[in-house]
Amino acid sequence: MDGERGFDHGVFVPLKLIFPEADIPCFQISLIKGLDPAQHIALGRALNFLREKKVLIVGSGMSFHNMRALMSGDINENRPDQVFDDWLVKTCCSEGFTPDERDHELINWSQAPQARYCHPREEHLLPLHVCYGAAGYDSPPAELVFNKTIMGKKVSAFLWT
Repeated sequence: MDGERGFDHGVFVPLKLIFPEADIPCFQISLIKGLDPAQHIALGRALNFLREKKVLIVGSGMSFHNMRALMSGDINENRPDQVFDDWLVKTCCSEGFTPDERDHELINWSQAPQARYCHPREEHLLPLHVCYGAAGYDSPPAELVFNKTIMGKKVSAFLWT
């Protein structure tokens, strides 16, 4: 706990949009040093009990976070952003995975097609792993709640209910 540190932009910005009056209690957690996807899924699973208490768990990141590519404005005709987004949507939303298979895919996300193009660093993808984990081991697939092109790059958001 650090009572002196304010909220990170990953907490402040989404909550400012969702709850502009800032009239809800909020607790921010940090990513785990080493950025191991399996540890972030386990972290989410440890938070699963909060869902029963009607606690909203928000993972603020982005399904595409290559800032150099985003800011360049270049549109790659091979659409590596679309290739990774398609993989991510299938992995998170498809009925065709067992919990162990989905875990395996998300733990090994960096081997997905165009993964490192879309995420040269993983900090903005790992909140998804926490939310996935928080949904519980045998949760149904995620619902795709946002799937748009922003600044020429495909971006998606997921909801586990």
